[in-house]
Amino acid sequence: MRNRLIQYDIFQDDNKIPFIKVVNEIDLSAYKVTRLIGNEQNFQGMMEILCNVLDIGNMESEHLYVIALDSDSTVKGIYLLGLGTPEGISAYEQRSMVMFLVLIGGMSFFTIHNHPNDVLKESESDTIFDAMIKGAGSVVGIKCIGNFAVTNDGYIDVFTKEVKYFV
Repeated sequence: MRNRLIQYDIFQDDNKIPFIKVVNEIDLSAYKVTRLIGNEQNFQGMMEILCNVLDIGNMESEHLYVIALDSDSTVKGIYLLGLGTPEGISAYEQRSMVMFLVLIGGMSFFTIHNHPNDVLKESESDTIFDAMIKGAGSVVGIKCIGNFAVTNDGYIDVFTKEVKYFV
């Protein structure tokens, strides 16, 4: 039974070989779930829990997370890819994202980032980033299922422009 959300970071050993390590475990028992499932039927509920436990809507600067899913669309883990206002994603961050997804055994993934200005509308850099991450994942056969901007009120799918409000 998995009732925790695991956050990882990427490190290198003495030989510069990358590996992932658990940096945080978040208890999900208060949400009465044993695992977070990111399929179509459960996606909004999963997003609400992720946004709540990460407290992403209340962060003063932009935080960008990659969420890896297994073949059953269950969340395998999360990785904080970047901080600050994105002017696009660097080649280093693309490599880090792909490394995380490969090392954790992700079959698909999505990204979430907050809009500290509380505006549920995609920015130009969100749209550029969307294309970049889809390309980076496809290089290694890991499907990107979405790029989402979140506020305390809800989230927007940057690709489809569809807005969902939290209940």
